[in-house]
Amino acid sequence: MFFNIVKIYQSTQAVLNLAVFQFSFSYTKMKKGSRDG
Repeated sequence: MFFNIVKIYQSTQAVLNLAVFQFSFSYTKMKKGSRDG
């Protein structure tokens, strides 16, 4: 039971980290593009 919770938590963290990374990457790219253009 507890192990299941830990597994779910870890996978959720991985998904959240990926989403934050993707968001920050596209955000900085957008800012760079608007500044250069």
